Amino acid sequence: MLSPENYIREKARGIPVYECWVNANWNESKMVQAVLSRKDSNGKIILCTYLVDLMCLGIKDTYYLYNLSETKYREQIYNISEQMSFDQCDYTLIHNIVKAGLNFAKKYGFNPVKDFSKTTKYMLEEDEDKIEKLNIECGENGFPLYMRGPFESDLKAKQIVDQLEETAGPGNYRFVDDLNNDMYDELENFWDVNIDSKDVEFENKYTRLSTNEKLALFRTHMVRLEKLNKTEKIDFTDLVEAIIEDYLDQEKADEIYDLYIDKLDNFEVTDIITNDIFPTEGNKPEDEKALKSKFQRLYDLIIYDSSEAEKELKKFIKKHPDNPGICFLQLTHLRLTNSIDYKSLLTEYINKFPNYPLIKLLNQISNYVEKTELSNGVTIESIIETYFPGRKSLHRIEIFHVFMFMFVYATKTKNIELLDALDFLMEESYLSDQELDLLSYFVTMGKFEFILSKLEKE
Repeated sequence: MLSPENYIREKARGIPVYECWVNANWNESKMVQAVLSRKDSNGKIILCTYLVDLMCLGIKDTYYLYNLSETKYREQIYNISEQMSFDQCDYTLIHNIVKAGLNFAKKYGFNPVKDFSKTTKYMLEEDEDKIEKLNIECGENGFPLYMRGPFESDLKAKQIVDQLEETAGPGNYRFVDDLNNDMYDELENFWDVNIDSKDVEFENKYTRLSTNEKLALFRTHMVRLEKLNKTEKIDFTDLVEAIIEDYLDQEKADEIYDLYIDKLDNFEVTDIITNDIFPTEGNKPEDEKALKSKFQRLYDLIIYDSSEAEKELKKFIKKHPDNPGICFLQLTHLRLTNSIDYKSLLTEYINKFPNYPLIKLLNQISNYVEKTELSNGVTIESIIETYFPGRKSLHRIEIFHVFMFMFVYATKTKNIELLDALDFLMEESYLSDQELDLLSYFVTMGKFEFILSKLEKE
């Protein structure tokens, strides 16, 4: 049986829409609480909610409830409607609101919460001509209006404003720091609705198996891994998660998460390219801005599609062969395309730019991959202190590579509690969808390595 997340990804769009609800004042407040449900032929209901900020940030939160009976579903609708006034609406409105908020936010570099990209977006129909396009007004007179929410710290608010300064430009957005807003009181109540996990009734077919039985199944699947069909691969993923749960000390993982989130809060994560990450001294101010913009665009393109970036990257390197930032882009491209030239060029560049932090990090990651055993004691804080001493702000590219370093370390030391904590931490770090996808690969490989180590001991 599919897990709830996989079931939604694979099946939800084929289940008829049941009901849709939206808060009564959404068009005035531009802050939308949308509820979408689908009901299958057995009478079981999936309920999904979206918190959409049409003014600036897009999809701020989302959750789902799976396999609800009609009675449990009505209880949830009642609980939600107790917090604020809701109107029933048709699916077209929900679809257009979510897509409008998503697209408006992306214009200014704000990505939806990971649970949307991972699961709840599949509750929505695909964008097709059959869905009527509605004019959903976003922003204030077409420009972003960021109203600080009750759950956004001073650090988080500053990160958002800094990003707007970079993406919208000075004077092209408005920031309202008003936490004494009745709308936010309603929002807090809405997202504090008590969701009883006992209401989520689904069966994991591996629950009743012993750890040894699960490991035996894992071994069987590994033998024919390349021949697994799509459904079998999803099933295999569920098996991996079930095995990891048997070994994971969740309390310890939560402690690591709490410790690291406090440490990361001491740093500002920014999208502003500084000379620390891409040196442009000696150029005219307007040339500096253009070069830094090109660096950011090329990096994002490499992460998204390395082959598409190759031609432009070669021209950039040829024009600026002695810029460590551009050489770092070249290394990133070679690493993602599994080029045989990566290791030799990394050695050349670490000798050429021994003090450039990102190349130093790539070199240390390469060294860690080749080692059979590593000593304990590496932390996010120690990495930042070693490679970015004295810094109070880090670019998201730098944060991404800190996480990559830590994932390699967690995998090599078979530390699944650290791996689990990092998996949740990366969602809090303003990384792009492509960066999160790459880190998710490290999470998967870390789990595989851990399980294989257990099989070797049998």
